[in-house]
Amino acid sequence: MKYAICLQPYIPMRATAAETSEMISQLLFGDTFQILEEEPRWYRIVRDCDGYEGWIDWKTATVIDEPEYNRYVNQTDNALILRLPFNPVQRTEQGQSGSAHLSWGSRIFDMDDTGITFRMHGIRFDVPSMSYVNPMHANSMSRKALSKYLLQQAQMLLNTPYLWGGTAAFGVDCSGFTQTLFRFIGISLPRDASQQANVGTEVAFEEASAGDLAFFSSSSDSDKITHVGLVADNGRILHVSGFLHFDELRKEAQVIILSDTFTQFAMPLMAKLNYPTLFCNTLEVAPDGEITGFKMRCEQSKLTTVKALQSCGFDTIAAGDSYNDLGMIKASRAGFLFRSTDKIKADNPDIPAFEEFDEFLAAIKGALKN
Repeated sequence: MKYAICLQPYIPMRATAAETSEMISQLLFGDTFQILEEEPRWYRIVRDCDGYEGWIDWKTATVIDEPEYNRYVNQTDNALILRLPFNPVQRTEQGQSGSAHLSWGSRIFDMDDTGITFRMHGIRFDVPSMSYVNPMHANSMSRKALSKYLLQQAQMLLNTPYLWGGTAAFGVDCSGFTQTLFRFIGISLPRDASQQANVGTEVAFEEASAGDLAFFSSSSDSDKITHVGLVADNGRILHVSGFLHFDELRKEAQVIILSDTFTQFAMPLMAKLNYPTLFCNTLEVAPDGEITGFKMRCEQSKLTTVKALQSCGFDTIAAGDSYNDLGMIKASRAGFLFRSTDKIKADNPDIPAFEEFDEFLAAIKGALKN
């Protein structure tokens, strides 16, 4: 038996050993698997987290020995989970460095005491400390807190395009979304909706609460489960069908994203959002991929931009979650905090604060009408 791990952002799993074959699922970074069969250029594998089988291109697999494999498998429940849609990482191997983006839901092992560096199969990876969470902390949550936490993680994938067989922020299907989502609370769900329907305790829909899974058949006269979604609040169901999104702002007004991030980190997400207007900063990158510096757009970039827009005759409504958003919020005709910290909300009681997207959107629409 051969053992392997995914050290790519993702690896397509196909129904047969051919590039043109249907993609039935994806391995995410940190997923371990066993190699069941070998053909020229292809491995038939079984993924450890759900027993799902498929074919992958042999070049994409990182083959490891049994002791290393067992070490990762035994740590799976305690592995850190990447929480942002796209998580920037710096990879250093044999003196060569390069950058990549790992998906929401990817597992990372062996984080060192710095909180930013981990090593897997002798390769060094550096990731921002704000990028990951420990799923084990969900064990101490109340049901209400757990439901809220699940919805917060789910909304990281707003506007993610539908992709048959997808499990990642690059594109996801309905059961891939719920399967990866439940990693954040340490629960391994099966891969397909029909399989997930057999896990847990069945309740009537009117008795369901936020954080439960809702299952659907292909027609009213069929018992075959073909679709799954996450029960949200107020009877809503968050699911993947075409696009996973709540965002209706662009139907109501021009939207500009002001960020202190860097273009290179933001563009994968901007592609998913159909390239909205983004004002941010830029990294200076050498031809070999090494980050050598950065270029900031201007001082107090968010406040400066809002004042510049106002000087052109635009009315502004601003929202944010951090200290560096307060200047533009206070300078705008209306301003809001969305999922900010308790400290910021306590220090700024005059700024309306929201935790739920529907309430936040309603407040913005109300401000637009005034």
